[in-house]
Amino acid sequence: MSASPGKSQFSLIPRVVSYAFLVVLSTVLISAAFPPIFSSRSARAVVNAPVTALSTPISGRITYTETGHGAAPLAIVENQRVDRTTLINLRVEFARLERDLALNQALLPDLRGRLSDLEDELAAQRQADIVRSANDLKHARERLSLARFAAVNQKIRAARKLELHAKGIHPGTAEEIRNDIGLHDTRIRLAEVDVEIADTNLQYTKDGIFVGEDRQSLKTLQAEIRARKAELAQRTVETEHLAGRIADLRDLIEAEQERMELLRQARITADRSAIVHKTIAGHGSQVHAGDAVAEVLRCEDAFVVAIFSERQAHQLLLDAEVVIESSRWSASLKGTVSRLVPRTTTRLDRDYAVPFPPTERRELYAFIRPDPSELPTLNADGSCSVGTWVNVVTRREWVDKTRSYMEAGAVSLIRTTRRILAEIPSLPDAGSPDVARSSGSPADHVAAGMN
Repeated sequence: MSASPGKSQFSLIPRVVSYAFLVVLSTVLISAAFPPIFSSRSARAVVNAPVTALSTPISGRITYTETGHGAAPLAIVENQRVDRTTLINLRVEFARLERDLALNQALLPDLRGRLSDLEDELAAQRQADIVRSANDLKHARERLSLARFAAVNQKIRAARKLELHAKGIHPGTAEEIRNDIGLHDTRIRLAEVDVEIADTNLQYTKDGIFVGEDRQSLKTLQAEIRARKAELAQRTVETEHLAGRIADLRDLIEAEQERMELLRQARITADRSAIVHKTIAGHGSQVHAGDAVAEVLRCEDAFVVAIFSERQAHQLLLDAEVVIESSRWSASLKGTVSRLVPRTTTRLDRDYAVPFPPTERRELYAFIRPDPSELPTLNADGSCSVGTWVNVVTRREWVDKTRSYMEAGAVSLIRTTRRILAEIPSLPDAGSPDVARSSGSPADHVAAGMN
């Protein structure tokens, strides 16, 4: 007896679901059994990081060393043979200038006092000379008045004599009489000149200008005041100059002391993000300026250098995602290819923590940068896992896409099957051969196919 259409449809659905899951399971098993078909793997890969050498700026002996982070100095270098000649010379010059400054500062008040005394004496003598010049002016004016009065009287007498001479009574000549009149006029002009001279001398005295031999003492006193003023100005300028040089020397001495301190002791430190990779010079070592004391590295600069064949280079495009695996880690890390370096004879690893793995013919280096979020796992041992051998796996894109497509199709098929089974009515003959062979309900068949 042939099976009904409902029964045929019921027996076909579990088979289709089972075949779909068998295909997915086969793909997974084949990718695990034959990884070269679906991915590229490199077991010659090591975690590496660039190192920075910390050098000593001075020569000396290392008295302290520490391996760790940069919270404390990694090393202290002390030099007890620092040349102090420059500092000693600066201090000697500083002491000499201080003595000169103190001497000038002590002389300035004395110079000012002596200058004040000379100016007071000159003012008193000038006032006395002004009074004397004023008296001379008055005396000259009185003599001028006397000369004028005498000339008037003489002119009256001369006029009378000329009248008597004209009448033949007075002896002598008219020329003599006129000469007497001219003599008195000359005396008047001479008295006027004396008045002018006295007035001029008074003005000069008031202006501080002393003319004449009788004022030689005033001129000497005036010259002495000028000399004292010049000396005071010179001392003042010299004092200011000395003060400026002392200030400059003080700065130079402080700078030299700081330099001497730096030359006497140097604290070699690294920032907090750095990790000491290797100590080159230990406690008690004698080092010279520029010598490396330690090498440090930073976890954020860590990378993985892996060796791949040149035929795998097409899968190692820049920024391609890879998986980094190691037995020392609890989980694998994600990374991206940052650059590819062909095999070369130059030493690429001279500035890195560990040497690069040796390459063979037709092989290249792949630099892989771990994802920044994976840094805690990478630094689980406190040294950024530098020197750890790892496996780098690059998966082919078509495999991942195919697997995702098949998984999505299987999920859609399961949902469709469940919906169809929910719509199929119960079978009328439970004892038919087809139903007997099913040995279970439709839901049980679907669940078996899913498992």
